[in-house]
Amino acid sequence: MPPLPPNVSKAGLLRSISGWNNSSLSRRSGTTVGLLSTRTPHSSGNSGGGIPNPSLGIGVTRLAMPRNAAGTWAPVSLSGTPDPLWIMGGFSSAAAARSTRTPGGSWNQITALPTPAGSFTVAVDRSRGYWVVVLGSATPSDSYASADGVSWTPIDIQEPGSPLMYDIAVDTRTGRWVVVGISGQATTTTDPFGTWASISTSVGSNTLYGVAVHESTGRWVTVGDSTDARTTTNPTGGTWATVSLFASDTGLSVAVDQQTGLWVATGTNGSIATTTNPAISWTERTALGPEHVNGVAVDSGTGRWVVVQDNGEVRTTLDPTGTWTNMSSQFGSADLNAVSVSSNGEWVIVGDNVLYSSPDGLVWTLNSGSFGLLEDVAAL
Repeated sequence: MPPLPPNVSKAGLLRSISGWNNSSLSRRSGTTVGLLSTRTPHSSGNSGGGIPNPSLGIGVTRLAMPRNAAGTWAPVSLSGTPDPLWIMGGFSSAAAARSTRTPGGSWNQITALPTPAGSFTVAVDRSRGYWVVVLGSATPSDSYASADGVSWTPIDIQEPGSPLMYDIAVDTRTGRWVVVGISGQATTTTDPFGTWASISTSVGSNTLYGVAVHESTGRWVTVGDSTDARTTTNPTGGTWATVSLFASDTGLSVAVDQQTGLWVATGTNGSIATTTNPAISWTERTALGPEHVNGVAVDSGTGRWVVVQDNGEVRTTLDPTGTWTNMSSQFGSADLNAVSVSSNGEWVIVGDNVLYSSPDGLVWTLNSGSFGLLEDVAAL
């Protein structure tokens, strides 16, 4: 695929090339576990499953319950804990950034953020409560950080030529952020309000559409305008190794289960691949139909995976190496661009003027609002 022209969203590009429809990235985020769950907190796509800061109003993801006088576990009340904050946005004024704590209800425009200028990507550090949004090109006028999702500060993520950026991931253990985009450009920081540094991903002119990190190993993976994935444990200066991903398709999205270390990458023409060692090899699985797989997310608390595709295709599984269940009867025909899961296990899917929410990733409800072309969504 050639580099994107200026001010062209990923969704718009894929709609116009070779009959492709709208495509966008998984964004990742979130989760909570049952009080006696043996799995780690929920995580989705790129955001991981960090431990939140209660002072920030973030729902609890890991909970140590006190013992009672008999030495057994005692239940803990979670009453009063706010629902996690969600933020979404897209391409054009109709899809201006919005936030809510009730994704099945009303979403309020974030007036502190300008209209997206060609693309939209968002991620949140659940350990610290920091948000980063890039609304198009990597310039101070289009890049913002927030400590609460309410007040926003323009930031300079230091990418020459103001390229469009398509995905963000954050390691909530170390606070390391990585943003990727057009022509293989990427930038990183451990202080989203401070200095960002441009980094080399060794992909030449290929555009990067997805990035994720496995926090316990510090392993980063990018996918994009190539049949290969790139991976490193040192995004600030190490070499990004090239590993074969697909036989002939372009990578669009990538996510990792923080509990099991299982990775899933998705791409054009229904392509999907899995691995537990992304630095060595990937196994390409049976294609999920002909539609591009634009986004993938995992709830590491329950082990549930969800992928979203063009033409209203949605699939789920507890084992990405095996069979995926088609849930498309609950959806219309709009292209779906991103999926995310919050710290309380609630899911959201966004697409072309549609938004769906679910309490469990299985039963979905269409939000009646009008949202424009939505490209990304994330939650605490």
